[in-house]
Amino acid sequence: MHSTRAAHRFLLDDLSPGPGTGDEIVVVGEEARHAARVKRLEAGEPVEVFDGAGLVATGRVARLAGSRQHPEVVVRLEGQVHKAPVVRPAVEVWCPMPGVDRAAGLVEQLSQCGASAWVPMRTERAQRAPTPAQFDKLRRVARESAKQCGRAWIMGVKDPGDLHAALDVGSGAEKAELLVLDAAGDAPGVLGRGDCIRVLVGPEGGWSEGERASLAVSTMVCAGPHVLRLETAAVVGTALVMAHAARGDAGAVIKE
Repeated sequence: MHSTRAAHRFLLDDLSPGPGTGDEIVVVGEEARHAARVKRLEAGEPVEVFDGAGLVATGRVARLAGSRQHPEVVVRLEGQVHKAPVVRPAVEVWCPMPGVDRAAGLVEQLSQCGASAWVPMRTERAQRAPTPAQFDKLRRVARESAKQCGRAWIMGVKDPGDLHAALDVGSGAEKAELLVLDAAGDAPGVLGRGDCIRVLVGPEGGWSEGERASLAVSTMVCAGPHVLRLETAAVVGTALVMAHAARGDAGAVIKE
């Protein structure tokens, strides 16, 4: 009898759209080592393969091969490798980078909630940006989170931008809806029904007077009765938007 636990997922950067039912894919490297040594997968167990850029297929472990040092997991596909649709709305979160020890948690939770990307935002009172080594780590966190939470598309961890860039939401069909989470904000009924919603969260020291003037024409929403840490506010904002989108009320927020 096969295990009923959730299917293990292999993240394969070189997955192509060609293979289909009955074809075999050989998984090697760290993905195979983790599956063989840590997860101890066995022949017949259901698995999923994906490339983090939309390609996905299901299958089962056909056999384990290779050596202990260099294991191989052979997956026999039970369907065509296909392109999964991009989740809509695309929620792009702009917020300052929290402390180094909290940034990984921010990325992991935004990924789980369905955010399309996180942009470390510089403000007058928050100038910290990830170092190259921290960027590498945070992007690895996003990859691992995609495996865990079932995403077909890895959440982007983008280069830093300032408030001016955050407010540049484009135009026409590509224009993003702008939502600013702020303790002084209201709770409007509907933000809009666009395909992209940009969520802005200010620094823990608060927006400067000049920044507040720039944000005056934006929709500002209070996410709760208490003061939230910036990473908590970012996750709450993303969850609100995605939950209402799932109800067919994209862009709506809870009215108090």
